[in-house]
Amino acid sequence: MSKYKKGSIIEGSVTGIENYGVFVNLDDYYSGLIHISEISHGFVKDVNNYVNLGDTIKVKVVDVDDDSCHVKLSIKDIDYRISRPKRVRIQEVGSGFDILKDKVDSIILINIKDKLLYGKSYIKEEINGMKFIISYNSFFQVNTSVMKKLYDKVLEYAALTGSESVLDLYCGTGTIGLYLSKNARDVKGIEVVEDAIKDANINKELNGSTNIEFICGDVGKLVNNNYVADVVVVDPPRSGLSENTRKVILDNMYERIVYVSCDPMTLARDLKELRSKYEIKDVCLFDMFANTYHVESVVKLELKKA
Repeated sequence: MSKYKKGSIIEGSVTGIENYGVFVNLDDYYSGLIHISEISHGFVKDVNNYVNLGDTIKVKVVDVDDDSCHVKLSIKDIDYRISRPKRVRIQEVGSGFDILKDKVDSIILINIKDKLLYGKSYIKEEINGMKFIISYNSFFQVNTSVMKKLYDKVLEYAALTGSESVLDLYCGTGTIGLYLSKNARDVKGIEVVEDAIKDANINKELNGSTNIEFICGDVGKLVNNNYVADVVVVDPPRSGLSENTRKVILDNMYERIVYVSCDPMTLARDLKELRSKYEIKDVCLFDMFANTYHVESVVKLELKKA
């Protein structure tokens, strides 16, 4: 019979770490595997950030198999370990990074804040003569050739003459707003991601745009009836427009809406409500990711005439 009893708390040393869990040695005879799903009920995705080889940890015996001389374990002090600083042993994967250095512009560990291993923390793109800086954690369309066509369609649907004020909601790094700014009187962009707004302001300087302003904030909470505009461009995440955003659009009765959508389901939901005051004038689809079911939609809406 095993000297380890189900439910008992004991100490063990970490002898191995895999993507699926941690091997713990209890003594020279008994060992066990702690599966990643048993570490913290799914909260831990990378065990390398919480345990190292040779660590002594407290574990709980979940089950005992005397025939195979193994015990099933779970980590006892995971609450403590979650609060530990994340650690990644760069030297163990250094050779892999060396192979990539000639093939990529940057190598960044995104699970470590500001951990730049190689190159720069941003990339540069140029679209129709406009330059853009994009940080690693800011959103940007990867299919730039289709993106230009999409932006051209947004510009067409906005039908700007140079006298309009434009409200650019969910503006990201400011690409659409800057693309429209040369044809508008002024543009105001709102985005919740702070780093994206930083990029947007850099992009504003890069392109010498003086008639555009970027504001960091949650569109659903920040937008209110004080935002006056002739044309509104929205490019929300897959969740679509918030209830408050839809209400503000309907209350203010902007002359024209250009809706860029990455999710047909939430687009249909939002259009159903907006159609109470707006008429759908045109829709254009873009195959942003070929051979997948994803599609980008651009919709032109105009305020219904009384």
